[in-house]
Amino acid sequence: MQPQQRGDVPVGVHSACHHSARSQIQSTRSQGKFQHCDLLDNLAVQIMGTKRFYLAHPGAVKQAGMESRKYDAWARLSLTSAEKLAAGQEDGAFVVADLAPGDVLYVPADGWHEVVNLTPGVLLSGFFGPRTHVLSRWAWVQAREGLHRAGLLGRGHCTCHAGRAEMS
Repeated sequence: MQPQQRGDVPVGVHSACHHSARSQIQSTRSQGKFQHCDLLDNLAVQIMGTKRFYLAHPGAVKQAGMESRKYDAWARLSLTSAEKLAAGQEDGAFVVADLAPGDVLYVPADGWHEVVNLTPGVLLSGFFGPRTHVLSRWAWVQAREGLHRAGLLGRGHCTCHAGRAEMS
């Protein structure tokens, strides 16, 4: 990280962190993702193509009564799209960010967002946080995942089994 860029990244990001990274390749122009919030902070790096991020404040979906009860291990899901949620809201309550190759976007944990491909592309995202926070979230997710796999949590109403395309 270049010294002049350190001021652009939240405190703690460039210190000793436990990192969990993934890459994502999406190839169709219209393919998008449902509105959700992740449990860890995220840096999204656009490698090629362009994506649009619709961003809402952390309490937006809950305040609208639109949180889904559908189970997902590492995210919380919304019953509505970012566009519908933003309708009728004050200007500035929601932000749209278009990422082109080389752009980086910080999405805080619990920040609601929806991602839409404007063109086919590649995005790398890294989820991170202070080591104790990441490890406690990991333990919490593993406990919930154990309940889920035992059929005691989100049985038949999750993003990892049959019918997962439906986000209700």
